Amino acid sequence: MAYNYSNKVIVITGGAGGIGSHLAREFSMRGATLVLLDLDAQRLEATMSTLTGTGHHHKNDPTCDWLISPDCRYL
Repeated sequence: MAYNYSNKVIVITGGAGGIGSHLAREFSMRGATLVLLDLDAQRLEATMSTLTGTGHHHKNDPTCDWLISPDCRYL
């Protein structure tokens, strides 16, 4: 069963590779609005360029480390 996420916002930490990028592609194809976060800005851009779904796609800017509390304000 395929779900429609067109009215949902999905935040994915570690969105530049592995499980995170796979989840981003899957949710994108199902219409979700994505907020992708990662420390590796270049890989994050590469992942963003592969998203072809109907949802809106956002990335963190600047890159942030979620272990550092002040960085969380960028979300």
